[in-house]
Amino acid sequence: MSSLSAPLLQAGMNALKAGRTQEAVTRLQQAANADPSCYEAWAYLGAAHTQLHDYENARQEFGRALQLRPESAKAWYNLGVAHHRAGDEDAARTCYESAIERDPGYTAARDALARIASQPVTMSSLSSPGGAVRLSGAHTEALDEQAAERPAGHALTPQEIARLSTPQGQFHMMGAQAGDVADEGEEEPRAS
Repeated sequence: MSSLSAPLLQAGMNALKAGRTQEAVTRLQQAANADPSCYEAWAYLGAAHTQLHDYENARQEFGRALQLRPESAKAWYNLGVAHHRAGDEDAARTCYESAIERDPGYTAARDALARIASQPVTMSSLSSPGGAVRLSGAHTEALDEQAAERPAGHALTPQEIARLSTPQGQFHMMGAQAGDVADEGEEEPRAS
């Protein structure tokens, strides 16, 4: 952390803890601008935007924090909470699962994942008029040998859908290119 960003980060954290969220955003943004590699500045900035119900900015900032510490279960959890609050349950689920992979004992991530209703995705729901994704050939029964081997009623995972729907087979989440927030009943944000 740079000598210029440290006092700005501290001022932002103090303002956030005191409930002066707008002031916190200003100071934390200054800290992040002064030292773009400061994980804490991005994580606390994401927490401040979450408190303001500005989930799009929170997702970007938590995504930036995650870029700086991709091994951090807390960073994955924070991004998951921001996705969840923004209404993107699939991205939230992926983030919570990533947090649990990194820290199997992460209770808050397990609890958050349990709160997301399991919504299996089938090929017929994707090809229906109300389906969220359009895949050519989605009306067919078997796209490959693996599909023929699946038990009846098998729901596709988001990763399987990504392999079918994108050239590289990669699942893209908003904000992941760019953390600690809490849902009701969850712990409050912490950046470390």
